Amino acid sequence: MVLIKAGAVMSKRKKDVFKEGVTTHSINLLWVNSVKVEDQKYIYPAENVKELEEKLFDISLKWAKQNKKADVKIWYDSRLITDKAVENTEKVLSKLLKENELDNITFHDIREIKFVNDNEVLFTQDMGVYFRVDYLKLIILAYELINYNNDGAVYTDLRYIDAFDNKSDKIFNDHELFDSETMQKLKESGIVLGGGSRENQFIQVVNDEFAVNILRHVINADALRAINTLNAPEDIYESFAGRLYYIPFGSTIGETYKLYKELKAGTLEVNQGFLENKIPDNKWIKYDPEKHGYEPLGNAVHPHGISFYYANFHTKPITGFELHQIIKFTLPHDKGAAGRGEYRVGTYHLDKFTPPKEGHEPFNTRIWQADHNDLQIDVTGAVEQA
Repeated sequence: MVLIKAGAVMSKRKKDVFKEGVTTHSINLLWVNSVKVEDQKYIYPAENVKELEEKLFDISLKWAKQNKKADVKIWYDSRLITDKAVENTEKVLSKLLKENELDNITFHDIREIKFVNDNEVLFTQDMGVYFRVDYLKLIILAYELINYNNDGAVYTDLRYIDAFDNKSDKIFNDHELFDSETMQKLKESGIVLGGGSRENQFIQVVNDEFAVNILRHVINADALRAINTLNAPEDIYESFAGRLYYIPFGSTIGETYKLYKELKAGTLEVNQGFLENKIPDNKWIKYDPEKHGYEPLGNAVHPHGISFYYANFHTKPITGFELHQIIKFTLPHDKGAAGRGEYRVGTYHLDKFTPPKEGHEPFNTRIWQADHNDLQIDVTGAVEQA
């Protein structure tokens, strides 16, 4: 297996998926334990084979049958499961594939992704499981497009049931997944979500240069936000950590398509005063994430609401700015234009986090670069050579 490291050059694709269509794609499902369970029999916490087939493999087989040319991948975290559990699950899958005359379902460990290993602190069981799962959805999609060079990639939850009417959603075949209407939405918005763009139970992307870069930018911005939260002073950590779960969810359903439109059009502006001395003024310049970093997109979740903003954790009391003082979105954004109505609205979750130990060394994060420089970002957001 060839891995593209964080920091490796992403080769420019010659294929234009919007003109030539999607001929290769992967469908990705994910199960991550909240904590490690030594006596768990399988990757999924099923008591027996029947339950495992119903809860893990029923949905996987349906996708595989409807998309026989696609790679259907079930992702898991090997740090939170035993080798024996993986072995037991593989045996059951092998039997089911033979019975159904299929060969396109495989298991994949999130630890094969370099970005995950470079930012291990964000994927421990101390971090809330909903934070990890929602964050991994974006990471897996980016990895599929960059590492495997697929034309398209899809993420879907194992459970895809409407929280309000308990109706299941349909399984799309390859033609329905990337039909002309959906491809137009992807061209305009860079991402297609479930629930009319209100839900990340279902996510679709294609291998378009701007879309891939937006995924990478959002992943990097989320890493900075999460690390800043973990490094927040102990007396205010709880107020920020209570919103950690929202970081990847909020960036998925709101930030991805806005950045795609603005950066593609070249209309996104950043405040020059903020870049120079963290004090906004009335001067604005064109924003380039590679050049200006990710702090202008907000380095934390607002402790009194579910929104991103900039917080200076090195002042007492903490000072902060709302995003409109730092970054200027100028284009209208219709969230509904980036959604599939067939996929429904999920449930609302709160997450639990284990605070870092008192006196811990500051956490750092490695960002996913598009060039050869493997850079490290420090706790203030300044970029340093690793």
